Amino acid sequence: GQVAFMRLKELHGTDAQDIFTAFLDIFDKHGLLEKLEIITTDGAEVLLGWKNGFGAKLRAKLGRLLHLHCIAHKFQLASADAFNEPEMVDIDRGLSAIYNLVHKSAKRIDELAVLNAKYDEEKRDKAARLIVKAIRKFCKTRWLSRDSATTSILDKLDAVMQLVQTLDDKAGGRMDQEDEAKGAMKLTELAARMLDFPFLLLLHWTGDITAQLATVCRLMHAVRDHFVGHARFLKPHAPT
Repeated sequence: GQVAFMRLKELHGTDAQDIFTAFLDIFDKHGLLEKLEIITTDGAEVLLGWKNGFGAKLRAKLGRLLHLHCIAHKFQLASADAFNEPEMVDIDRGLSAIYNLVHKSAKRIDELAVLNAKYDEEKRDKAARLIVKAIRKFCKTRWLSRDSATTSILDKLDAVMQLVQTLDDKAGGRMDQEDEAKGAMKLTELAARMLDFPFLLLLHWTGDITAQLATVCRLMHAVRDHFVGHARFLKPHAPT
């Protein structure tokens, strides 16, 4: 479906009434309030609260409204909780460390492309090396970020492992002070992890699991879009 961004508006507060007032101001000016059938928000109480939340106030004014907790936000909450174990936190740190290491210079990106060509028959020629898929950045607040970051590494894992080991050998154990200040995974630690069987096993497991979850999440988005198209024929009711 088509996505349209209407505008940004500064809030004078963060409670349900402040959000409600700002929302009405925008939608009234554009003549869209009476056309509103369904809204999707995250699960914050100030938004989703059945009696005093933003959705409740809007529903009371309009007399009808379907208010859904965003499936993407639910996915993010569940995955963040599942990946809060120490071993999985280590995977997240590894994803960020690999991205930072490769994308600090165009030279490393090119080195990775050349290495990847050695392991991929389809990328033997120079032109193909130049368009090798990049390592994707991992961001905890983006719901599909872990899947895209993990997949982008697993797709070229042999090349990534060789690049990390080569850079670590050249560094001779030296560590980037900027990375140290940020608490990032050090190059020597990353190089050791890339040779650690449990770490690699978890990395593959993460790729398998997040790929399935991402597929389900995209499917739910498609179902939601279809559902929104028929929302006007449904009558919302209070939960029992």
